[in-house]
Amino acid sequence: MILPWWTLSSTSPSGETSFVFGLTSLCVRPSGACTAYAPLVAEDSEYGPVAGAFAVAFGLASLALIAALLAFLLRLGSAKRRPLDRVSGFAGLAAAIAALAAPLYLFEALPSAFAASGLPYGSPIAGFFGGVSGSGITVSWGGSLGWGVSLAAFAFLLLASVPSALRRRAATPSPSP
Repeated sequence: MILPWWTLSSTSPSGETSFVFGLTSLCVRPSGACTAYAPLVAEDSEYGPVAGAFAVAFGLASLALIAALLAFLLRLGSAKRRPLDRVSGFAGLAAAIAALAAPLYLFEALPSAFAASGLPYGSPIAGFFGGVSGSGITVSWGGSLGWGVSLAAFAFLLLASVPSALRRRAATPSPSP
């Protein structure tokens, strides 16, 4: 969750600047200055819609992490108690769904959050990925490492959880008369 989830980069003859958006903060490169969203919104309310979109994605990613941890702990306990194996699988499926929901929500919500924000660099953003060029300046934007890792986590959690969730309990032998 500490990885960058979305980046907006501007390149001109004078150099390159990147706004690196994480789930909890915004960093400006190359200066390295980072600010959490709450103080940023307090200083400039125009960041509110963008910070809100990242807050929802943070909540979903946190839910995925907690559910994955629960699935892991239940899996450890399933060696002694078989019913925990299925519960572990369902917790893993919940983690997978939340891990997928976080990047998909951001994919859908972020462009409209920028449009609603009124930020000067937000006006050309018409999609989650894209770019524009003109007058010697190139601006590009799109998902970053954290966004992609969350998608990969979905696939991993799904593959790891489905067998446990769908496993049938072994039939217990009936006592002989």
